[in-house]
Amino acid sequence: MVPTWPFEDPENVAVITTQIIMTKERPVLFVSHDEEDGMWQFLEGEEANERD
Repeated sequence: MVPTWPFEDPENVAVITTQIIMTKERPVLFVSHDEEDGMWQFLEGEEANERD
């Protein structure tokens, strides 16, 4: 039996993060969840550049 998705947001909700986190060079130190659209942000706590 496949468990049901336990969150209110859909499984394919948008997420913003940086390449440095995706390559595991830096840890996630800041998490934000936008109430309006459900989008998540996983950042390293420093100013992020859009190209990252």
